[in-house]
Amino acid sequence: MTSRAYRSSLVLATSLLFALAACGDDDDAVAAPRRDGGPREDGGGNVPPRDGSVNVPERDAGPPTGEKPPELATQACAVDTNKVYELVTSSEAPRPTQMAVDLVASHFAFAFVGDSDQCIDAVYLTELSGASGVGEPETTLVSDDCTTVEHVAVTHTGSNWLLAIADTRMGALDLWLQSFGGDGEPPAATRLTETPGEESEAALTTVLCDDEPSACASFVERVVIAWVEEDSSGVSRLMARPLGLDGTPSADAVVLEESDEWHYAGLTLQQIGEQFVGLGYRRFGPSTGKSEIVLDVLLSATGERDREAWVLSTSAGPAGSVDLATDSAGGAVLYSLGQAQSQQLWFQQLDRTGRAAPVMTGDQIGGASSPVRIVGPPTIANDASITKLINGFALAYRVLPGGMVPQARIRAHFLDRFGRDIGKSDLALAGELGARTAIDSAYDGRMTVGWSDTTEEGDSTLTAVKLPCVGGL
Repeated sequence: MTSRAYRSSLVLATSLLFALAACGDDDDAVAAPRRDGGPREDGGGNVPPRDGSVNVPERDAGPPTGEKPPELATQACAVDTNKVYELVTSSEAPRPTQMAVDLVASHFAFAFVGDSDQCIDAVYLTELSGASGVGEPETTLVSDDCTTVEHVAVTHTGSNWLLAIADTRMGALDLWLQSFGGDGEPPAATRLTETPGEESEAALTTVLCDDEPSACASFVERVVIAWVEEDSSGVSRLMARPLGLDGTPSADAVVLEESDEWHYAGLTLQQIGEQFVGLGYRRFGPSTGKSEIVLDVLLSATGERDREAWVLSTSAGPAGSVDLATDSAGGAVLYSLGQAQSQQLWFQQLDRTGRAAPVMTGDQIGGASSPVRIVGPPTIANDASITKLINGFALAYRVLPGGMVPQARIRAHFLDRFGRDIGKSDLALAGELGARTAIDSAYDGRMTVGWSDTTEEGDSTLTAVKLPCVGGL
């Protein structure tokens, strides 16, 4: 099956091919592509040789209306300071950045909780589009129901934005689904949960048919949601449920796990292949000190597990994160591993069933691929996210001070489809504290990154940038 991304025009495809052969590192302003020198579980023999066909697109042609920070002057993807958009500042604890993309229209949307003009909290959606030096963010009020809002997530359904909102509009902290966008007034919200427990950590993904229209006749496009429910007795439940594209439930809710030992956080959800969705999360035991990164593969039609959970890392640490970059052809999962003071990032290639992709090299075909360490000592990296490109992946993560890095910053990092390093560049200076970043790409090659920075006083600022080193259309 040919995915929608692979059916994009050749011009658009070339604009996406690893923009970072010219993007520098802290040590080299223009660094030669190189692999991480860390250990490989497969002995380093399962990565095919580069074919030299990396295309370097020109910088996005926005007007020269700002300057890079002096500390990032040599970084090819660094964003001018007046194009680093601070969307909202709040006193709430930082949460994973919630971003979605309209792939065709190249619109990126951030959902977040801000102050209400009338009551307590309100839900907002900020959209970004166009070249990196053109246009400003457009923020719209989605919901202001005089309630306390604890969490919001967003996906694009192919026509509208769909938001999952955890709030107390009916007394208890429940989940609501709100469709937003298009013509006319938004429809009424759909209440998803009605329990004495508290719902949080919601993640959404849209399952679309990426084949030719004739092949999609029997394919049911849908949305899948996953969330965490905590009850007053200390029991945590990891939940999932399929929805229609408008947010109305299409099957019963499924309890994936129920535990009085484990708690669940940092959920990420993506379509994998034609039948599955991948659910990544961190589970941790407050009383045991354990912290693991887990990947579940769910049936998209029912939300039930297709197989036993896959523990990717048993040493995630308190700042561990996981993100997925997958579609109908498979993709990859990016996750963190902590060892002593080291916070590393590892990459595992996935096939379209959510299993380890087979090894494909010049001298070996078959067998499951092993994880690849992408970032390791001396670099300290956390809050990582990943998106799938035409022939590879782009990562965003926070680099903490140490060695040649005097100040924390947000970095973009490009890989080929086997997880090999193509190049990297710092985007912007950042705080040392925050939550998981978000990175996404559209069919025209444009990319957007978002992250949160938290001060020592506890105020968190959500920030967004449009990458200037890809696209160029």
